[in-house]
Amino acid sequence: MEPESGKLELLKQINEGMHVFDANGDEVGKVNFVHFTDPAAVTTKEDRGAGEGGGDPDSTLLDVFEHDPDAGVTDRMRQLGYIRIDAKGFFTGDKYASSDQLASVSGDEVTLSVSRDSLG
Repeated sequence: MEPESGKLELLKQINEGMHVFDANGDEVGKVNFVHFTDPAAVTTKEDRGAGEGGGDPDSTLLDVFEHDPDAGVTDRMRQLGYIRIDAKGFFTGDKYASSDQLASVSGDEVTLSVSRDSLG
């Protein structure tokens, strides 16, 4: 599974600190990590390294989606590429958007094709 070339080009334009907006125009937060594609990605709990999260963004991604009923979501995100978003608001953790959820990049703004509620 590989991202569409257009989505990959959008992902390449994203930098840490950019503001992220959902499909409704609501600000989600700021990009704090960009993971480019890894078509061969297959992830297991053993990939985490030392401790939960282990400081590796992909390990943190594993923690977030570990209990998701769709067991392949972590692999899919790593294969397609994703951004990690430092979400706005109290008691909000990081949000994740895969490259196929990107709509546009302009200036220092990323717009998603989905609502905030559909993000991991």
